[in-house]
Amino acid sequence: MSMNKLTNAGGANSGRENWMDLSMNTLTADNVTLKGNQILIETKDNSGFNNFSTQSMGSTNEVLITDGNGNLNFIDLGLIDPSPVDPDVYLKVQNIKLPETTVGNTQIDGTTDLDNVLANTLILNNNNVETDISALQQKTTDIAYNAGITTTTISNTLSNPSLIHAGGDVQVDGKLDVQCTDSNILNYKTPDRGTNGQILTSDGIGGVSFQDSSGGGGGSDLDFSGLVGSVIKTDLSTATTQTQYGSVEKYTALNNISAGQPVIYEYTGGNITVSSIGSLPSQHEIAGICLSDTTTGNIADVLTRGYVTARRTSTFVPSAETVILNNITTGTTRALTNNTTFTDSGSGGNYSPNENYSITFDAGAGYTVNCTVNSFAFEHTASQMYDRLGIQTSNDGVNYANISVSWLQASSTPTPPWSTSFAGGSWNSGSSSPGYILPKDEPRAILLGGVPGNTFPALINLGSRYVRFYFFADGSSQDDGWNITLEPDTPYPTSAVSVAEGATLYLEATTDYTKVTTDNTSQIVLGYCAYSNADNDSLLINCKPPSS
Repeated sequence: MSMNKLTNAGGANSGRENWMDLSMNTLTADNVTLKGNQILIETKDNSGFNNFSTQSMGSTNEVLITDGNGNLNFIDLGLIDPSPVDPDVYLKVQNIKLPETTVGNTQIDGTTDLDNVLANTLILNNNNVETDISALQQKTTDIAYNAGITTTTISNTLSNPSLIHAGGDVQVDGKLDVQCTDSNILNYKTPDRGTNGQILTSDGIGGVSFQDSSGGGGGSDLDFSGLVGSVIKTDLSTATTQTQYGSVEKYTALNNISAGQPVIYEYTGGNITVSSIGSLPSQHEIAGICLSDTTTGNIADVLTRGYVTARRTSTFVPSAETVILNNITTGTTRALTNNTTFTDSGSGGNYSPNENYSITFDAGAGYTVNCTVNSFAFEHTASQMYDRLGIQTSNDGVNYANISVSWLQASSTPTPPWSTSFAGGSWNSGSSSPGYILPKDEPRAILLGGVPGNTFPALINLGSRYVRFYFFADGSSQDDGWNITLEPDTPYPTSAVSVAEGATLYLEATTDYTKVTTDNTSQIVLGYCAYSNADNDSLLINCKPPSS
């Protein structure tokens, strides 16, 4: 195949270079701009790649010349076409890596890229061929490939506005960015090859992907095979549009609508539009979820059936909480936070008389509870525990057992709420510890032995998912009670609380009507949760609003 002169059609620095004859087999295109640092075309005989990038646009009557290693540059034809031809000089220009070639007395050994050489004089066999190396790099000669070209690899920028026809096997390595007439860039790189019958669809921000051509027509099949929630969910905190995965209906927007926002049908004066929701609608008014930010009067793409990221207010696990054991919290099970403060009913003062309470804390699947005892004081004597806080743990939430800690007390009755009597008759008897009930106070705990560092706060690593506290106080004297910190063995993540996949999603009606929620107050169904991740105030949903 022959590839004739690449000449400058508009003079020096005109910005236009024209391929006079670039023959390819499979590509026909008008006004194609290819961008990259190198334009590599492989010879059909697989001998190597030719680099068609040059450092400048050249000047009038300059032509391309090869260096024999696949690199090209512009040069004045008269400088390399002497009459008669000096084959020796011509060979050295063609093959710049020859040992006798020097630039500024620096040997070029075949590994030096001519584009990166800085020198005042290029000397070939002591003949001054060109005094300005940048001029030599702009010049060329005709290039002929007897075997033809099989592959063109493009990896950065090749700008050639007048390339109007190409034949052969053309391969673009990387993104193919094409500039539209409005100066925006459209990226023709698709995530996959698509399937039979699919069409290339723009996402509105320059990217394209293959989508089913079913549109919103009734009865058309929708292919959702291979969809993965973590891949197709859109971050609506930054994105203004999202890819279509399902049936879309197009309407004029009556007012401004955001991507991921539920919209309703609006019929005003015979004009059929869609609108944001200003008051609680009826179920049959729901049109679907808008795919992109749309301003008043423009076309809104409304997904009526399929998978779409909808707006939702994310909720988070509380980072800290104070729980007081009293007649309101008794008998409850509390989810643990990263820092839960647990106190008696006095919460800094004395607890009340005649209390018989219990409470359970759940660290959650995969976590266990760490219990740090900060301070405590109860009505005890040497032989009686009139007021007592005891601890049991469980891994299944059903079967609970007393803990065993060296500096805690044991009761003569081993089941909650236990008894006032110590297991050994007095607090310091051998069988009265280890145990599961907090001692009279901190000094007595230290006397029992085993308090880390003989100081408080003191950590008890419970090693179980659930911990249950039982507190009993008689009707006589009261004391300060307790202050305990409960934490998971490893901190909880700060990401949003997930939503159960398959959960029904409704139109939010408590603050505004731009989001979905799991709260059924509105009774307006929009679809079902398709992916549990609820970060970024958004949720991937299976959009299926009932018609009535």
